[in-house]
Amino acid sequence: LGHTASLCYDADDYIGVVRAIRDLQSDIEKVTGVRPCLEETGALTSTPVIIGTLGHSGLIEKLESLYNVH
Repeated sequence: LGHTASLCYDADDYIGVVRAIRDLQSDIEKVTGVRPCLEETGALTSTPVIIGTLGHSGLIEKLESLYNVH
């Protein structure tokens, strides 16, 4: 209680995706009262929400190759 999952993204993704992630961060804060952390690809927390575009996010591409994500 009192915390949210962090939102993880690749800063090199489409600018619209990054903008949508910031909007999601704001929406979550409005509903829960807790502002989720934004994390660029790198050190992930134990339970991140990973957001990105296949072909524009290195992390999404890595997950695709490791876990056959489509």
